[in-house]
Amino acid sequence: MLGPAFALAGTIFLDRGDGPSAHKRLETGLKILAQGVAVAIAPEGTRSPGARLGDFKTGGFRLAVAARVPVIPVVIHDAGKVLPHGGFIMRAGKVHVSVEPPISTVDWSLESIHDHVASVQAVFESALARVR
Repeated sequence: MLGPAFALAGTIFLDRGDGPSAHKRLETGLKILAQGVAVAIAPEGTRSPGARLGDFKTGGFRLAVAARVPVIPVVIHDAGKVLPHGGFIMRAGKVHVSVEPPISTVDWSLESIHDHVASVQAVFESALARVR
């Protein structure tokens, strides 16, 4: 049910196993950003099991570098309590969201993208560790 809803909302789905297709979809993201529309990206690619963050994928960050736009970390807290990994039914509960300061990508390069992705992941981990 969620897939069609996301598709109607204009979600760009990437198949990381199909490089040419994923690259073409990222070009769509560049066109959207060029129109001044914000793009939200799930940096883990898929939900990680448990509360620990999975490794961040580089695609969304490559998009930010290409578009020369900042990364704005939006951290969702307690989502696993509402919809556990692999779950299909949401439970009642509170989800908290923190919006961290924008991170400029102007000085980033594709050669150093993995270092920058790691630093953004550290921002997420720090936000998740803070007591609300």
